[in-house]
Amino acid sequence: MKPCKTKEIGGKRCRCFFELTLMAVGGKWKPIGVRMEKVRVAVLGTTLILVVLALVALPAIRSAFADEFVGGGYRVTIEGFAGDARYTGCDPKGRCLTIEPASWCERGAYIWENNGFTYSMSPTKKRDGSYWLKIFDSGGKVILKQHMTPVAGASGQDD
Repeated sequence: MKPCKTKEIGGKRCRCFFELTLMAVGGKWKPIGVRMEKVRVAVLGTTLILVVLALVALPAIRSAFADEFVGGGYRVTIEGFAGDARYTGCDPKGRCLTIEPASWCERGAYIWENNGFTYSMSPTKKRDGSYWLKIFDSGGKVILKQHMTPVAGASGQDD
């Protein structure tokens, strides 16, 4: 690696001169120089800010994509989105089951699989935010089909 040379640009002495690009000025090509120290600091600062924002925002983003539905004494919460969606379903006796990630998802419909059972949440044709919860046994027989309505105040729902 060559040692940095000092160059003068616009009356300023720059160490570690670097030509970023050539720029057309008045029909002539002119090199543009920068101080590498400033570039390194700017890149490091921007990277640090983005990393901190990602660490702080990811849990909030995941929880922002949580929807709750109730019906027939059942409660279902879908957290996350697409293939990362997590299903938490509770029966009328308060017994809950969490499954993640989704086995399949498309157009707002989800499928999760657990111990031979298949859990499905799919939008109804009403376009009111309601879903059908269907649970299938290992033979594919429907053992539960329940209409689920969105809980007011859950994300994506009007208060």
